[in-house]
Amino acid sequence: MRDGPTTNASLVLRLRDPRDETAWCEFVQIYQPMIYNLLRRKGFQDADASELTQDVLLVVMRAVQRWEPQPQRGSFRGWLVTITRRLMI
Repeated sequence: MRDGPTTNASLVLRLRDPRDETAWCEFVQIYQPMIYNLLRRKGFQDADASELTQDVLLVVMRAVQRWEPQPQRGSFRGWLVTITRRLMI
């Protein structure tokens, strides 16, 4: 997921409002294919990769309130990769 577009911090902050459909649509459009492709590269079959992608998006939806842009702690994309890896296990 490191080859995709740069994460816009304002988009991530807008995700804190679950009613911001525009932000969520933009987020899903950017990150859903990236998450899915990562899972496929790791050997997951299509159905499993699709299901895990949805699981990752649900975790983000529930946890995005706690994410703060702090470069010393890592990037949003790194956080997203960590979530994805934990769910892969």
